[in-house]
Amino acid sequence: MLGDTATDAKFDALDARQAPNVSEVHNTIWHYRPDLSNNVAAADIPHTHYWEVLIFHMRPGHDGQFEEMTKLYRDAHVKIEQNIPWSTYEAQAGVTDAYLVLVPMTSLKDEDTGLAHEKDFGTALGDEGRNRMNKLSEEGVTSVEDNIWMVVPEWSYVEKSWIEADPQYWGPEPAAKPAAKHAAGAAPTATH
Repeated sequence: MLGDTATDAKFDALDARQAPNVSEVHNTIWHYRPDLSNNVAAADIPHTHYWEVLIFHMRPGHDGQFEEMTKLYRDAHVKIEQNIPWSTYEAQAGVTDAYLVLVPMTSLKDEDTGLAHEKDFGTALGDEGRNRMNKLSEEGVTSVEDNIWMVVPEWSYVEKSWIEADPQYWGPEPAAKPAAKHAAGAAPTATH
């Protein structure tokens, strides 16, 4: 709990470790939108080593366009049996008129799979759906940030069940056993 001396010391140590890699801190608050998320129960979070992180910046008053685009996108993917899990969050503070979409990936091959199905996605969307998506995007979206983040196990605090599910990734490397010490003047024991 914050305010506890031991907890504060752990956060201070973490801040010190990360300081060389942090140039700026910007705080935002996002609200989970289950109605704009998809198949979250299927996400294999313990084996997720990458995240695609998208931020849609919308024109003020155009939330409806984002909601309709999301539903068109989801429906087309379900039609082609690419029921990709993702979670969507709406900006509440620190940024306005924005949506954050998190797509878990067990490897970068997940991104390649999505790209391989672009033609199928276009077919499932159809001309009418594609035209509608373009119109909604032109009317409502000011910009989209699309990043892929790699999870760094050493900087992550994860549940024990995640470590048990993927110990090679999350667990620390086992420490090497020190060589047996021999008494002064004694010869090492031969092994057969």
